[in-house]
Amino acid sequence: FPDGILTMQSLSISISIGVDSGSMKKWIFTSLLVNVAVLISVCAELITGAVWTEEGYGPTTPARNILLSIYLALLVVSLLLLRNPDSKLVTPLLLVQVIYKFSTPLTVGTIQNPVVLSNLGIAVLHTITLWVIWNSFILNAVSTENINSEGILCLLLSL
Repeated sequence: FPDGILTMQSLSISISIGVDSGSMKKWIFTSLLVNVAVLISVCAELITGAVWTEEGYGPTTPARNILLSIYLALLVVSLLLLRNPDSKLVTPLLLVQVIYKFSTPLTVGTIQNPVVLSNLGIAVLHTITLWVIWNSFILNAVSTENINSEGILCLLLSL
């Protein structure tokens, strides 16, 4: 390496993996839009007592109403983020959702529950979005002529 500096050429990083700010924005928009669409429907049906909610969530209880409050909070945050889809603000929301959605088969004790199945599908989408955000961040951190310490750290963490 000339003068001990790591350069883009020496790393041979390819940006052909399809992760750029345009695709990141599309994935963020898709995840947030899915959140809004699903949460509007689920919240409305929990409030009105739709028949399927008994099978998916059990009978109306204080615990189920607390879950409704959490869903309403996720809905409000998702709506706000649609207006300003900053990846630094979207990432924590999606990460929390991925963790709780992937853990539902364990906490519910089955994969046969319709809510669990829905959670797993949405968790896959949000995981892809987080992967795109992360890779976009890495490419941005190392896209200068000389890679800074933040870029090196990102590269090491991504291995």
